[in-house]
Amino acid sequence: GTHLMNHLKDYHIKHGILHFLTFADEFAIGYFKKQGFSKEIRLSKSAYNGYIKDYEGATLMGCQLNPKIIYTEFSHIIHKQKEIVKKLIERKQEQQRTVYPGLTCFKDGVRQIPIESIPGLIDAGWRPPPEKPKGPVVTEDQMQNAFKMILTSTKNHTSA
Repeated sequence: GTHLMNHLKDYHIKHGILHFLTFADEFAIGYFKKQGFSKEIRLSKSAYNGYIKDYEGATLMGCQLNPKIIYTEFSHIIHKQKEIVKKLIERKQEQQRTVYPGLTCFKDGVRQIPIESIPGLIDAGWRPPPEKPKGPVVTEDQMQNAFKMILTSTKNHTSA
């Protein structure tokens, strides 16, 4: 299925066709999702209205082709990229062979420590999450009231 679909995609790209549409029943939706189809159609309805039959109980799905991708080589390229990432991770792990002693503070009754204080964690690449902005917390009701005021003000404006 994937092999045939990839050849079909390459053929259509060569002929300037960059959108596929299909109606998929409940059993075919998974297959088409794996092939790059989505329920979000990126083609204007006027471009296909009257060209594709509407099937009751089926879902319209679309696929936008990328002309920069050679789909028949896609699986091979992804496999190669996975191998490269795996080798990069292995190299990084080989560089990080330092073994740190275990934490003893918990034996003394400590229940919690700052994560940054764990030896070797920063050396391994861990970074603290960015700080949350400090400012007033706005509730949903406050936000809704502010938007209502903006909407009313916009509607009542002389240029509206």
